Amino acid sequence: MRKLRKTGTSAREIGRVHGESSTVIVSSHRGQKSFRFAENDGLIQGVMHGDHPLDFRSEYLGGQLAAAVCHPSPQRALCLGLGLGATPRLLHALFAGLQIDCVEANDAVIQAAYTYFDLPKRDDLVVIHDRAEHFVAHRALDTKYDLIFLDCYDANGVALACTSDPFFEHIITLLSPGALLVLNLIPGRVGVDRLRAQAVKRLKSPWIISCPKKSNQTLFGAVSAPLDLEGVVDRARGIDIHVAVPFRIEEELKRGYPII
Repeated sequence: MRKLRKTGTSAREIGRVHGESSTVIVSSHRGQKSFRFAENDGLIQGVMHGDHPLDFRSEYLGGQLAAAVCHPSPQRALCLGLGLGATPRLLHALFAGLQIDCVEANDAVIQAAYTYFDLPKRDDLVVIHDRAEHFVAHRALDTKYDLIFLDCYDANGVALACTSDPFFEHIITLLSPGALLVLNLIPGRVGVDRLRAQAVKRLKSPWIISCPKKSNQTLFGAVSAPLDLEGVVDRARGIDIHVAVPFRIEEELKRGYPII
């Protein structure tokens, strides 16, 4: 997320999506499309490059991918928070055949992702309109995920319900053996300190990857045991050679460090 800059050439609004609880404003500027909430229209929530569909102009996504590579062979992932669909699209570039469920509480965000940001409709990407806390509480107990991404921000920050003990207890029941929980932390936003504390309390020796310029941090780890990083750098190096994503995964991993 970034603040809207005042420049000589201003962004051109290309559409609005009115949802049940908020309005999404979509703009275009210098070959890039972005969206923000009308309720906090000085803060850009997501950006996508028009000519490079996997370039979402967000540093923190590199940390998210590096965390995902720490799992040797994920088969199923859950994204709590959709945005414009950056994380699932990048995950599909890394892991062929990965089944992804995305949960998004804001219907305007879902519509904007499909209408303005070309989110693909495909069998291995299921988008669910629901609150994250409701979804994890009512998901069938036999549904397990190898990767769970927690990125539930609205115009103000993280909803209180997504920082509660019951919320995290339900998430843990959805993790398969050896699964990873991955969080996008934006220091200073509402609810983020409590979000971090809840995750650190439950993960075994979690790791942090900080963005080189922005304030975002990727916090990730497993609940059953400390991360097994054997072979991860080699795996990341192979991805850097063969997969066209706008990050060097090996470099992202090298910026990571464990929370002692």
